[in-house]
Amino acid sequence: MAHPEFKAPVILLHEADGFIVTVETKSGELYRGVLEGSEDTMNCQMKDVTYTNPDGVDSHIDSVYIRGSNIRFFVLPDMLANSPMFINNNRAVKGLANGFAGNLRDKKDAQKMRILYN
Repeated sequence: MAHPEFKAPVILLHEADGFIVTVETKSGELYRGVLEGSEDTMNCQMKDVTYTNPDGVDSHIDSVYIRGSNIRFFVLPDMLANSPMFINNNRAVKGLANGFAGNLRDKKDAQKMRILYN
């Protein structure tokens, strides 16, 4: 079983289902539309898509299925930055301070950081 940290991009992609996303393929094509569904292999089904070919010519496609191995990157909605998957409740925080110095092991260094940044 894969480590949970390695599944983060796939989980985030699943959370984008139903939102407008942009996909660029390895061949330079752009697809912007509603993500209907996605798979763990990053295969995705989109609807109401604006397709831009590598020459920059736009057209409309009702529905498209893109194979995950052909995808270069996704542009996901900014609101997913507040996704619950980014909250790590198991992280041990060491040091004296919170914020900037909350993860420092040495209490003296933590105190110096608090003074510097407060």
